Amino acid sequence: MMSKTPLISVIIPIHNCQNYIKECLESLRLQTYKNLEFICINDGSTDGSQALLKSFQAKDERFIILNQARLGQSIAKNKGFQQSKGKYISFIDADDRVSLSLYQKFIKTAAKENFDIYIFNANEYNKESASTFPRQFFTINDWMNHDNENTIHTFADIKNPFVGNMGVCNKIFKKEFLNKIAENGNELFTPNCIFEDIYFHFLCLTNNPSILVNLEPLYYYREPRQDTITKTLSRNVFDIFKITEKLTTLLIKTNYYEKYKYAYFQYLFKEFTGLLIKCPPNLRPSFFNNMRIILSAHERRTLNPDITRNLVGIEIYNDLKKMSGIAFFDKYKDKIKL
Repeated sequence: MMSKTPLISVIIPIHNCQNYIKECLESLRLQTYKNLEFICINDGSTDGSQALLKSFQAKDERFIILNQARLGQSIAKNKGFQQSKGKYISFIDADDRVSLSLYQKFIKTAAKENFDIYIFNANEYNKESASTFPRQFFTINDWMNHDNENTIHTFADIKNPFVGNMGVCNKIFKKEFLNKIAENGNELFTPNCIFEDIYFHFLCLTNNPSILVNLEPLYYYREPRQDTITKTLSRNVFDIFKITEKLTTLLIKTNYYEKYKYAYFQYLFKEFTGLLIKCPPNLRPSFFNNMRIILSAHERRTLNPDITRNLVGIEIYNDLKKMSGIAFFDKYKDKIKL
């Protein structure tokens, strides 16, 4: 029987977030559910983040500070997970905040149902304009076989796993489930890669978790963000090719590639073209050539031309195959939905 107050480990990677981190940490400190540990990984911050962390630790011993050189979020998350002692694991971005009742509501549900992953929705908020509005990461229409709020889902119930949110912050994981993945020799988050959440998302799904979904928005996602990928893209934009190569291998190994190959092809095309638009101009030609090679290889190797020609957006892909990178960018830079 589950303890009425199991420990939840909350992992927060932090790099130069002094302007926002206090609001994030306050939303954790004031949680109505109290049996929490807050593992704060200071990822080489050079601003006042470390001092703020120490001030929280001084007034609340649940805050644990781990320091590392600037090694990135992946290594920070892996380190936080390795240090965690909780039955459940939660990851939070230091830019954001959470509902004060998030973990209380989770525990209430976990006491009644057995599942590996708990997924919830979010609100987007803008501190500058003092506005908050729904940022639906998913709707019930994204899931098959949903009877009620206590329905336990599987990977097979997701209508299209390549559409929608793939982040970790709107999820709580059973540590036992993540331990089984790690015991198979898998690093949960790919080091030195800025798209680490994508592979982690599918690493979890392909290990056949039981999933409970909650439509309620319990996470508050900040816009504009302190350190968005869009603002910080450099040569790290090529990490998307590294992470999707790993993902392709994973899908083939777990026998999901054939089932989802058309949805996956469309996902790759959309992801690559969106990043092409955001890509630094000096890197754009090389990025374009890489994406064209990868997409063409997927098309030639596995896709039926009679099906491919009817895919949504295929006319844009056809232009990609025959146009130069500059011409493609000029034609679609204002048309691609980011």
